[in-house]
Amino acid sequence: MGQNGQKKSNNLYADRTPSVLMTVFYTLILPMSFLVLYTKMNAMPNNASFANTTPNNVPVERRQRQRSKESFNQATQHVTSDEKNPEAKSRKASYLTEQKQQSVAPIDERSKTNDGTGKDINGSTETSTFLREWTRILSTQVPRGIDDRRTDMDNKIEELRRKVRSDPEDVNLLARLSMALKARDVQFADGGTDTDENLLCMHRTVDLLRHKLENSSISENERNMYQNMICQSYVSLGFVLFKSERYQDAASIFSEGLDLGFCEMPWQFNMMETRSSANIVLGNYEDAVKDQLFILENDDSYFFTDSINGLVRVLGTKSGRALVPGGWKMLMSKVDDLLIKWNATFKEMKNSQGLQSTAKVLHRLHLSKFHYFEKQKDFETAFDQLQIAQEYKQLYREDTEMDVEGNLQAIKSTFSRKTFLSLGSLGSSTKVPIFIIGYPRSGSTLLERILDAHPSIAGLSEDSVMNGRLNTIRMRLAEAISSNDMSTLMAAIFEEADLVEKAMFQRWERLSSDSFYTEDAKISSTRPKRLVDKMLTNWSNVGFIQFLYPSALIIHVARNPMDTAFSCYKHEFMVPGLDVTSHFDSLSKAYTRYRGHIDHWDDVLPGRIMHIRYEEMVHDLEGVARAVINATGLPWYDEILDFHKKKHATNTYSTTQVKERVYTSSINSWKKYEKQLQPLVERLGKYADLDLTTRLPGYEFDTSLMTD
Repeated sequence: MGQNGQKKSNNLYADRTPSVLMTVFYTLILPMSFLVLYTKMNAMPNNASFANTTPNNVPVERRQRQRSKESFNQATQHVTSDEKNPEAKSRKASYLTEQKQQSVAPIDERSKTNDGTGKDINGSTETSTFLREWTRILSTQVPRGIDDRRTDMDNKIEELRRKVRSDPEDVNLLARLSMALKARDVQFADGGTDTDENLLCMHRTVDLLRHKLENSSISENERNMYQNMICQSYVSLGFVLFKSERYQDAASIFSEGLDLGFCEMPWQFNMMETRSSANIVLGNYEDAVKDQLFILENDDSYFFTDSINGLVRVLGTKSGRALVPGGWKMLMSKVDDLLIKWNATFKEMKNSQGLQSTAKVLHRLHLSKFHYFEKQKDFETAFDQLQIAQEYKQLYREDTEMDVEGNLQAIKSTFSRKTFLSLGSLGSSTKVPIFIIGYPRSGSTLLERILDAHPSIAGLSEDSVMNGRLNTIRMRLAEAISSNDMSTLMAAIFEEADLVEKAMFQRWERLSSDSFYTEDAKISSTRPKRLVDKMLTNWSNVGFIQFLYPSALIIHVARNPMDTAFSCYKHEFMVPGLDVTSHFDSLSKAYTRYRGHIDHWDDVLPGRIMHIRYEEMVHDLEGVARAVINATGLPWYDEILDFHKKKHATNTYSTTQVKERVYTSSINSWKKYEKQLQPLVERLGKYADLDLTTRLPGYEFDTSLMTD
């Protein structure tokens, strides 16, 4: 067994192709089998001894929950009024400090009760603590907005909550609730409303399973079942932490799961893959490469090809490329071997359920070859590989029909100049939210990092609270307007504005709780004065933003259209909705829709949106940075220009770029493929060009700085 659970394989790259059966097994049978395992837990006896035993190597998060009733009550009373109650806030801070000190104590000390005897924590106390913490989370979080599309899902979650309250030691119910919460957050993201509840349920699930595993009377089959369920729970727990952008905590929980020593394939590789992704976001390239190389050398199922994508990203950085032994040559040799095997599998798969999974692997492999040939400046071969990769992607991506003109007309009829003139500026006067809008690969991450480098501004990334509540906002405003009662409309606007702002601060608190930040004393925990929402597609919601926050900044960052479109086309996005960028037809429609909306808002709300041109920002970073900070109404700090040195974790394809100094080499990069991209130019029509310059108060770009 290697470090952190890296178990060595004796069958490195066996000379065989992934079979149809193997592919179906990993994509369909295995996930379903563990749903069955969770269900079987209903029929398993609850041994009383489980509630009275606590292993010494329980997870850190669980040890932090092994608290006395008195300290818990002291920490959580008045939790809803911390902001207005300095005494309660101080008491809570002291308690959290105490818990942090406990979390770094030796394991044998952490397992003791408050009297220091070393006796196990009583199970009933643990259960009551879980229920109190659960109640606190549900009572303090901003409720989700209403959305008819998820009614069945919401009802299922409420039913599971009722059942868990009745039987909080039922592992099956806890696991089902956490899976349902995870599914809702993935499908209907809203800034992470369910995250704290989900993490609590997952930790509770792991705790109970580990109690069961300690029972010496269980059979070998039961032991294997519990072990597999624990491994699956660690995978899910780490995924939720990663999804909620707590990357350090995600990496730590995966390491904890691997250190158990019994998590084998596929759980072992699942944990290592996502741990390496977290480490890339954190800039820990050396640790990321260790996991990626281990998988690459030991995956004789040939299924875990995300490690190749990770190595491609590391090789694309100045500080990471020396960490990969053999560099591009080694990686491409592995890719060529895998292409032979997966191409053979694909021929067998044409009419099987594994076709889409096989196409996804082939897409990634050819995409890695594109990046390699682009680095070699063999642009013709590179584009050929990119085209092949995207052809495979069309076999598994969801094809979304876009009525570009119809959608824009609906926006125009709802949000006309007359609408805004008649209603005026009704909303909240707060300037806390800052909305960054635009199109992917246009410089939005760079802009957010500049803002986030200010000590009074915090970036919340792309999981938008505003966007998550949009359906509720839309419904409430429509009802209020139809009532013809101005007081009703005002009440709805102010209430929704306050809820969104409160939820944004809750999201900031969740993001700030990651040990990546809390372990660094240099990072201030002071409540920020501005919060940045970087949900780029909020360009379609500018009308609602104007209703709620007429004083909030809306900043549109834009880049050369062809650079933007091609950069989207050649990258693999984490978000399924961006699959439209993998085909010229859907890409051009999506981009045209975005530009049409921006044109409309500039027409009906002239001057409301501030524009930043990416090319001008990278050529005059200090000038643009000073102007945008000035627009926030906050003072300037010289350290803002060293934003790339600030400890920050953001998971976009610009992650590895914004950790280094600003560069201009990407400007007009599409020209290398100008001949191949002519069909895209034609589809974009008038939107293949962009006549836009930076528009910030008091700023004018010096064109002599444009050297590229």
